[in-house]
Amino acid sequence: MKKWYLNFFKETFGNYWTEISDGKPDTKQEVSLLNEKLKSGNVLDLGSGTGRLSIPISSKKHVIGLDLSKDLLKISKKRAEMFILMLI
Repeated sequence: MKKWYLNFFKETFGNYWTEISDGKPDTKQEVSLLNEKLKSGNVLDLGSGTGRLSIPISSKKHVIGLDLSKDLLKISKKRAEMFILMLI
């Protein structure tokens, strides 16, 4: 069976996915809840996508984001670099 999911988020659909995930109105509340509930230790974000949750959580905890899509991970890496620059 072909691994269709490896390239599913490439180009057009990846951009679309980024746009709709960024538009989620509850992101700040979700991050706040996760920071509150995850008291200590490292965080493993499975299916981390573009880093919508893992990047803001990383300001308080060590986060490892995993995703099957290399394309979404590339977007996440760029966003994480911009997030770090914003903190400096």
